[in-house]
Amino acid sequence: DHTDPQWQPAEIKDVSYGYIAGPTHKRDIDALKGVQRKIDILSPTYFRAKLQSKSTFPYTPQDKYGYLYNKFSVSLAPIYPTEFSSLKSDIKAVEAGFKKRMLVASNHHPYLDNPNIKTAETYTEWNKIAKLTKPEVEDWAAKLHEWATTHRKLEEVNKIRTQLLST
Repeated sequence: DHTDPQWQPAEIKDVSYGYIAGPTHKRDIDALKGVQRKIDILSPTYFRAKLQSKSTFPYTPQDKYGYLYNKFSVSLAPIYPTEFSSLKSDIKAVEAGFKKRMLVASNHHPYLDNPNIKTAETYTEWNKIAKLTKPEVEDWAAKLHEWATTHRKLEEVNKIRTQLLST
């Protein structure tokens, strides 16, 4: 829940990027082709080659995800549009929001209608994130934090996630 220490906001020290996802998201990260040459994206070890990441983290249990957000200031959520992805929740927005992190996501459901999320679709739009400044990141992060803490209950989201992963 939101009182768990892993979900407490952490200070933004600099502009840094992270991608948290399971190994089934290989198709989603195709959206980041090109931008990974301009920025180092902290990513799971199994995406090191595809994202050309210098910084990686090992498999992390779902109940420890919150601590990963302390390692970067901009969370990336590319989504390859499919029927399945059209049913996804906005969990990445909730997590990033509670951690007071900026979220850059594909311009698809579930992120399409949230003005507190910077969206990107084209190669050019994704490449623009390499030029984000710390004040811009802090501003976007503050807006997403306000939205998440006002409109979502992290404990409910985590309960649903746990139920889905255990089925």
